[in-house]
Amino acid sequence: MTRENVAVKINDNVGHYFKTRKIVHQEDPLSPIMFNIVVDMLVILISRAKEVEEIQGVVLHLVDDRLSVLQYADDTIIFTDNDLEKVKNYMKLLYAFEQLSGLKINFYKSELFCYGVAKANQNAYAQFFGCICRVALV
Repeated sequence: MTRENVAVKINDNVGHYFKTRKIVHQEDPLSPIMFNIVVDMLVILISRAKEVEEIQGVVLHLVDDRLSVLQYADDTIIFTDNDLEKVKNYMKLLYAFEQLSGLKINFYKSELFCYGVAKANQNAYAQFFGCICRVALV
């Protein structure tokens, strides 16, 4: 692999040349910004999948196009209706995101919360995702 020398041009002034690298380490100051840029792609993938009705969010009465994902730092919460086919589509989408981004989702450290009628299927969902199932008190 060859490294290229590049410079940044601002207001017609070319700055110092530097060698490019592909790797951003966790302690790198750019790491959180790069992570957010990459994970924003997950939101775009989810939005596109919702447009073609491959997946579906929740609380239509509160959010016009249904709530499907919330993110804070490196935590992601995914919402879906009690529909195994839509859940399978979510899983395919998450695997595609892993392939595209190079990030690895640790499903074993993930938690699953089922509410209402979905509680009857919580063990099936937990086994499908390979994650821990928590009992929701709602």
